[in-house]
Amino acid sequence: MKKTLALAALSLSLASCAELTGLMNNLSSGAFLQEKAPVSLSKQQFAERYVKGDMEYKIKDIKTSQGEKRYLLVLGEPFNAEIYTYVFDKVGDQWVLGANGTIAGAENSAFSGDNIEAEIISLGKEQQGFRIISSSGGSGGRSSKMGIIYDSKSEMKIIPGCFSEDWQDSYTVVKCTAKINTKSKMTEGYYPIEYHYTLTKYKPYTEGSGAEAWDKRKVLAKRTGKVLVEFNSASQSYVLPSQFQTVFMKSIQEEDTNGNKNAYSDLWNYFKK
Repeated sequence: MKKTLALAALSLSLASCAELTGLMNNLSSGAFLQEKAPVSLSKQQFAERYVKGDMEYKIKDIKTSQGEKRYLLVLGEPFNAEIYTYVFDKVGDQWVLGANGTIAGAENSAFSGDNIEAEIISLGKEQQGFRIISSSGGSGGRSSKMGIIYDSKSEMKIIPGCFSEDWQDSYTVVKCTAKINTKSKMTEGYYPIEYHYTLTKYKPYTEGSGAEAWDKRKVLAKRTGKVLVEFNSASQSYVLPSQFQTVFMKSIQEEDTNGNKNAYSDLWNYFKK
């Protein structure tokens, strides 16, 4: 299966991504809220999860040393094809837009897939973010990509670096999970992010299909590793380790079909112990 190219940079503003790829853009908060979210934010009529028509809203309010902040996540149908992220600051009794961004047209974006899931997560004691996971597949396997959107200095940014790929004819299966390390020291109010990878080399079973192909494929080797993604004070953004950045960008463009036994070899070697 072919992978859709992920973001060409590893810590970009959503506006910059729009200029480079046309996948993300900023919207007028007033126009959007009038059309898509007709519930008054200032009256706090949003619940933590609110569904109205084809739109689903997730919201979280937090108190910080600088005042109150509201994180609003809006998911559009079908299959959350459009995702809107908003951060508001409390000024008096009103919520004022601080940062916003859009992931639209998921079919052609770095988050392409049959389905896109999103949630609000904690990135620090006074910082929240939006975790986006896109996935596609079926009985023959599944692939997924994950990115975390966050606001830094009133600018939306995104950090990729985590993907999974598992098909019944794969020679190398990649699985990645993300963890916010809340036990580590924060930088500029942001906790480090850990990407935990498990890579498994298989000998596919080619004499059958379906459940038989899954059950009879043979494990040849397994390797695990961790990638630490820390917040950089100079760039005011999360930054992937430079060596992993190169390996990651190559890996997400590789194909693991049609006898490509060397797919993800750089990623495999990166986690060599």
